[in-house]
Amino acid sequence: MVLAMQRTAPAYLVQTTHGYPNLLKAARLKNDSNKPIASYRIGWAYVRPNGIDLHKGTLMSVPMGIKPGDIHDVSDQAVPFDERAQSVIFFVAELGFADGSDWKVDIEDIAHEAGLKFSR
Repeated sequence: MVLAMQRTAPAYLVQTTHGYPNLLKAARLKNDSNKPIASYRIGWAYVRPNGIDLHKGTLMSVPMGIKPGDIHDVSDQAVPFDERAQSVIFFVAELGFADGSDWKVDIEDIAHEAGLKFSR
């Protein structure tokens, strides 16, 4: 299990708790932006010898918002075990901000984390 670094993302995972058969039992998401987060979606990538298989979880609403600099507890994401995967990368896939703007992960960043080249 690997946490994507996501150095240029406005928020990222700082901690994960793993289990079986659900691989992501809990996580902690840090808001590294300058505006409150109103919703988020966690993603994961199964890394295989010939590529990566990306998935996104359920959109999670945060009515009270995640203030800039705060860390938010992420609940179980029901990520199924995949015996064909060499590793699994967890990442922040989408963010919705209180001001109505949004952000989505760039697939090239996750492919880079997996050590793969990506072409469109």
